[in-house]
Amino acid sequence: MVTVKELRVYLEHGAKDGWCLLHCPDLPGLGFKAPSGDAAMALAPLRLEAEVDWARKAGFDVFPDGLPQVALAGAVTVDVAVAAGDTEAIFGPEMAALTDDYLAFIREYLKITRAPLLELARRLPATVLGWRPGKNKRTIGEVIGHVADGEAFYLVRLETPEAATRELWTEYAAPKQDLVERLEWTRSRTLERLAGLTADDRHRVSRHDPRGETWTARKVLRRLIWHERYHTRQIEAYLTT
Repeated sequence: MVTVKELRVYLEHGAKDGWCLLHCPDLPGLGFKAPSGDAAMALAPLRLEAEVDWARKAGFDVFPDGLPQVALAGAVTVDVAVAAGDTEAIFGPEMAALTDDYLAFIREYLKITRAPLLELARRLPATVLGWRPGKNKRTIGEVIGHVADGEAFYLVRLETPEAATRELWTEYAAPKQDLVERLEWTRSRTLERLAGLTADDRHRVSRHDPRGETWTARKVLRRLIWHERYHTRQIEAYLTT
């Protein structure tokens, strides 16, 4: 990645619960939730350091010339429950067409994000995968499956609203009993789809049901990586507490 002195972050405030999600289109895996905007900005440098350190250990040196300063670039309020991880926001830079440079950066990110989940799916015994950390919470195995399903959901948002059918979602998801197969299948479909993006795909701004949410290729890719890193850290926290 090129040298960056300031890393732009955006805040998404939840009108329903007052919580906040911090998003970073230039480093999607940085995204996290906090009880307020002030808390999110206070935590951002620490979370940035942790994400960059993790990426470096995985072989992706995001900022070889040193960590940039975190800069608040914008904030929105949406009618969702942010504390539960709900999100709908789209930010100014994400309305621009997807460039080759950004796509190349995302593909490098995608090379390292799936490995931790695959390792967990392969190594954790069934008793651990079936463990539920709390009432109304997903088991660890269900969280892993949710990441695979989420990837299919995001891929559908690369299409026009007319093409984004339930059948297409099912085709991308191809549900399987084996978690490893599901993770490998959805990632292979993602890489295949990104390799075939057209100019129309890169420029498209569309609104998808059920809430008329606005999507672009840049937002899809930010959300895809954010979602995977968010839940990978969630599982790691479950296993270490």
